[in-house]
Amino acid sequence: MAVDGNMQLQNHNFDPELARLNIAYMIIMHQYPLWMVEHKWFKVFLSSLQPLFKLISRNTLRADIMKIFVEEKKNIMSVLENYKSRIAITSDMWTSGNQKKGYMAITAHFIDNSWKLQSRVVRFAYVSCLHTTKVIVDVLFECLLDWNIDHEWHESEYVVIKLMDANMIAKFKKYWEDIHTIFSIALILDPRFKFRTIDYYFDKIYKDQAEFEKDKVHTVMPEIENEYKASFPKPKGDLQPPPLQYSAQMSRWCLKLELGQARVHPRTTESPVAQN
Repeated sequence: MAVDGNMQLQNHNFDPELARLNIAYMIIMHQYPLWMVEHKWFKVFLSSLQPLFKLISRNTLRADIMKIFVEEKKNIMSVLENYKSRIAITSDMWTSGNQKKGYMAITAHFIDNSWKLQSRVVRFAYVSCLHTTKVIVDVLFECLLDWNIDHEWHESEYVVIKLMDANMIAKFKKYWEDIHTIFSIALILDPRFKFRTIDYYFDKIYKDQAEFEKDKVHTVMPEIENEYKASFPKPKGDLQPPPLQYSAQMSRWCLKLELGQARVHPRTTESPVAQN
């Protein structure tokens, strides 16, 4: 039995799942530490209120909080999908005082059907140092992809936004077709990464087309090697070290390759060595 605000007795059914959910919300809203649920007198307090409640550990509490996060994320995504208004994205950087770590709060702003401005925090992300423009843009772009903001642009009812999205995708695909091979070659030439790195990332990027793209890289590499072999005279007699001019030219070309200044053709790479 329980007593309400009017001092009237009524039946009360204890819901342990609801109690666990409320504890998780309490921890979130008041920013209490997770280990609070393992305090001795907090356990005594809960047991005095409801002996039937099964006490939880901090790991269980962490799992409950993550479930709330996933559910709230789904709710916000549903809200953003239902509204056809434009979505404005703002970001706010701040640094924790004791840890000296940078974080970014990313907020989506939109006008609802009642013409009221709504704001929702869609990501609170750690930003690794240094806080360069590239690092910040990468974190922001990852958030947009995770929340399907790019899909909202593509499906927008506004013709201008749809055309802008289509043009951006077309330009990116054209650029990527021209540059991804040279990126792959530079990755293979790096002593730290070889074809196994190409295999790993191409499977993630190209999915069903991964093997086709891998074959293109495997074809280009021997062609580049043969091109350089044909550009220089074969050594006579015993194998001699390459001339200094060859080494210098190769070094300059590798530097240009790393900086993305060498030109990529459909089947080969044009190098400064071959032009001399």
